[in-house]
Amino acid sequence: MVGEIIEIGKNTKNFKIGDRVIGDVAIGCGKCRNCLEGRYNLCPNRYEVGVYRNKPGAMAEYLVMPERHVYKFSENVDYLGGAIVEPLATAIHGLSRKKIAYNDHILITGTGIIGILAAQVAQLNKSSIVVLIGRTKEKLNMAKECGIKNTVNIKKEADLKNNKVILDNIDFCVECSGNISALKQCIKFVKPVGHISIIGFYENYTVVNFDDISIKNLEIHGILGSPNYFRQAINLLEKGLINYKPLISKIFNLNEFEKAINYLLDKNNKSIKVMLKVG
Repeated sequence: MVGEIIEIGKNTKNFKIGDRVIGDVAIGCGKCRNCLEGRYNLCPNRYEVGVYRNKPGAMAEYLVMPERHVYKFSENVDYLGGAIVEPLATAIHGLSRKKIAYNDHILITGTGIIGILAAQVAQLNKSSIVVLIGRTKEKLNMAKECGIKNTVNIKKEADLKNNKVILDNIDFCVECSGNISALKQCIKFVKPVGHISIIGFYENYTVVNFDDISIKNLEIHGILGSPNYFRQAINLLEKGLINYKPLISKIFNLNEFEKAINYLLDKNNKSIKVMLKVG
């Protein structure tokens, strides 16, 4: 969610009317141990904008946010780019769980908005070899348009064969699809003592072979949201390092809300990011 400040509280210090801002999704209490240690996404008393504990969401003309959960961004980034900050920050969070070493092979699974952004961020480390796996030709083509060099269609044996050298040497997987088969692929492809970050959520309880995790001494990292990563995401966008425009499938006005939802739900559209223009 992104917008412009039209009113501020009397104790607000760091913002003024007219500032272009982005808001966090998770809003912590600011007092518990998790909040004080910077893990407000895990606050037991948190609200999530438009999602959890009935905090009003961004599908409205106005939204009230606490100052500590709001971030400015410059004129270098348009409002469409601002709306990309949250998934970009989540991708950065997933990648942050391992210190990337020289010549690390990084596997990203999932060709949604977070997966393609994660692949772009990973490629910024020029010494790494990054491969993005998906199963939808149209979305893999969009990833290529965004500059992803190595893409694999998991349904094509030729793609798997052509990238075998990379896939046999994976140091770090970031699972963004929420598909149990993709999680199993991560466990299969990653080398011993490798890392897996799990960003995706799964529709049902998952069944994996935990013996493979133990035998390979793997480190599994759960990723919830994007705490403390918004500023890094904004910085990448302001420097022009992220190509997000090919990922915006469609923009709808607020009075087209039902049309937007139907478009999003129609799998034939192969949409990645659908925007709702409120103001």
